[in-house]
Amino acid sequence: MTTSNKDLLKIIEECQKAAQFTSLEYLASWDQETYMPKDGIEPKAAIMSFIAQEKHKIMTGTKLKNSIDALTSTPPASFDEQIIVKRIHEDIEKQKKLGKSFVKKFSKETAHACEAWKKAHKNSNFKQFLPSLKKVINLCKKKAQLIGYSDHPYDALLDEFEPGMTTKQLDEIFGEVKPRLISLVKKITSKESKSSDFDLKGPFPIHKQKELSHDVIKRIGVNPDQYNLSTTHHPFCIPLHPHDIRITSHYHEQDVLKGFTAAVHEAGHGLYENNMPADFYGTPLAEASSIGIHESQSRIYETCLGNSKPFWKFYYPKFQQLFPEALGSISMEDFVSKVREVKPSLIRIFADEVTYCLHVILRYEIEKGLIENSINPKDIPNIWKAKIQESLGILPTSDATGCLQDIHWSIGCFGYFPTYGLGSMYAGSLFTKFIKQNIDWESKIASGDFSILSSYLKENIHVHGRKYLPFELIERATEKPFSPEDYICYLEHRYL
Repeated sequence: MTTSNKDLLKIIEECQKAAQFTSLEYLASWDQETYMPKDGIEPKAAIMSFIAQEKHKIMTGTKLKNSIDALTSTPPASFDEQIIVKRIHEDIEKQKKLGKSFVKKFSKETAHACEAWKKAHKNSNFKQFLPSLKKVINLCKKKAQLIGYSDHPYDALLDEFEPGMTTKQLDEIFGEVKPRLISLVKKITSKESKSSDFDLKGPFPIHKQKELSHDVIKRIGVNPDQYNLSTTHHPFCIPLHPHDIRITSHYHEQDVLKGFTAAVHEAGHGLYENNMPADFYGTPLAEASSIGIHESQSRIYETCLGNSKPFWKFYYPKFQQLFPEALGSISMEDFVSKVREVKPSLIRIFADEVTYCLHVILRYEIEKGLIENSINPKDIPNIWKAKIQESLGILPTSDATGCLQDIHWSIGCFGYFPTYGLGSMYAGSLFTKFIKQNIDWESKIASGDFSILSSYLKENIHVHGRKYLPFELIERATEKPFSPEDYICYLEHRYL
């Protein structure tokens, strides 16, 4: 960054040091989910604890504080520089409230809880995870108290992932969306569907699935020299730097869509990070506005684009060429109908785009109850069953297909799940604006040129980093205030 302001240069230098520790933290997490040996958890937990302490030391140190204080009275001239100071000051205040000992304990306990979740998930036994989960919940309650809040303890946790959002706002948004989604699912599923006449049966050789995953990641726009694709149980994307993006997926020999869809989703995350200005690495100018905005970038590719006919007009012939025995006799029309099938299912990450938010709302309602003490952790399995029965009319066949299916609670990410729902809604608003601005989008996508969407997102979302709060960013990009009504209209237009 070109600036003559010595205090600002010191701030950037310290923040880049902290960001390097964050990258090490991410690298350790990536290793745990991909290549770490079974007995590596103890040294890994110690490493994570050390990294968290060192990062906290930098963010609460006198060097950074003195430079921030110096610029508080005489703020820099440019808007970008002012944003750096403002956002970093907010981050410092939050870190100071948490304290070194809490950060150390939180990091260590969640590392162990993550391993406990893996074992419980494998055995489909919630009781095995319950002791660790209770510890994490108590730590999250403590975290909320340390950070502070005005109306609800969940606000403090939510703000970490979706700045500016409150529990009250979420209640209003989800309260409006939930009954309309339940009604929409009933309308769609009551219609006749060709997709129910057949199943997509393999085998789909995994090496060929990986070939497709690499192709779509590059076509979406992630630099082929700046990403890695590995395999894990729960797909994710971790940015170590704008030039080092770790994407993971998973593959099923009898289901070609799960791995491919996961790759499309994570590539959306990867592109966002890849398009961040590398020169500003470590500063708010090279960080996402929120997790919800981040999720909008993956959902706009996975569902808005990935469920569109132009997308499959390009990709389906490739699928048929690679898997002639499984797909050779299936028409594109029938295949797309299957891809877009709306059907209540148990696993969130495999849910169709209409039922998906109902999975998220279910988790939010439980999280909120756990933090406000209206739900006892031991009752989670039964409450889960009741809520999914209410929303989707189905029941889990096991703990693994119910309340143990997600890793997030084990790593202390309370306040995270709502961002999945918000991200889907943001994506609906952004995609609606995109197709209005680009009347030729279908022909370009059908030809395999996805740059028309990546350019739109880079210009309207990626280049802004953390300059704006999520609602502000969406309003700038769509030229209207955010409303969940846009999301419902998008779904109704596509499916009804």
